[in-house]
Amino acid sequence: QDGRNVSGQIHHFVRWDPAVAASYPQYAERDLMFHDAQMQPLGTVYIDQMYPDQTQHKRSEFYNEFMKPSEAHHVIGTFMQRDESRIVALASYRDAKVGPYGAEESKIVERLAPHLLRAIQLRRQFANLGVERRAFANTLDRLRLAAVVVDRDSHVLAMNAAADQLVAARDGLEVAGPMLAAQAVPEFNALQRLVADAAQAMGQIGSSGGGGIKVSRPSGKRPYHVLVSPRPPRDLGFGYQEG
Repeated sequence: QDGRNVSGQIHHFVRWDPAVAASYPQYAERDLMFHDAQMQPLGTVYIDQMYPDQTQHKRSEFYNEFMKPSEAHHVIGTFMQRDESRIVALASYRDAKVGPYGAEESKIVERLAPHLLRAIQLRRQFANLGVERRAFANTLDRLRLAAVVVDRDSHVLAMNAAADQLVAARDGLEVAGPMLAAQAVPEFNALQRLVADAAQAMGQIGSSGGGGIKVSRPSGKRPYHVLVSPRPPRDLGFGYQEG
């Protein structure tokens, strides 16, 4: 739901005709119970029997044109998140033949809602992280210099197009399995030490770490100048850090 107005969209529905679900936005502003439920404290489990004027509800356009044709005479729900830009709510409807929701169903919603909200938040954060990583990859590709991002074990996490071409030539540097490696043994060892040193320095104030190394090329061409530098770890949430 949009917190700035009452227009909304059902993003996921179970045992609903898709056409009915798609019609909800045109009725959202006329959902009287939605307005009333918004006035309750966040997390309150709201059932249709709580609406103060049942006669008004049964005469409403929302009830007669959306709920009744769908045999959705009774509703239970709760607002899990509510701010200026977004409303996250859980709602369930059922037929009049089954009867209104009661205390047992309210307890189930109370237990379920926090877990569902956390799952939604995690999904959104992971989606945002994917966007950030794609943007980072695009930025790398704009660099004319070869750039490779590795972890503390020299495993390649990302590289730009220039680096991809460089290692594909296998002329001094290569990707051996998951690892960025120099082909000459002394340079291989030196490069791994620089990466480990940079990883050790990450997050330590006043510690530079890393360094530079020349990597010889079997072709006899000028050696590569490789600079190893740490970058500060960035908190990704959920107790994990990127780095």
